[in-house]
Amino acid sequence: MVKFWPLYFPDTARHFTHAIVMPNLKPPVTATEQEMAYRGHILAVLPRRMSFERLIAPHAGSGRSGDLIR
Repeated sequence: MVKFWPLYFPDTARHFTHAIVMPNLKPPVTATEQEMAYRGHILAVLPRRMSFERLIAPHAGSGRSGDLIR
């Protein structure tokens, strides 16, 4: 988890219902399981009952099919 997330994500969720999140990490997030864990870290810093949809942009070089990404 990134140290500024507890400040950033709750504030974003108060003002917006959705956000596109692109995990720019090294090494990159390339597997669905990694994306789900990344999403879980974001959920962990949000207050309970806060409605916020995290849309995660997949890594372009992941080699996944379009059907899996949808």
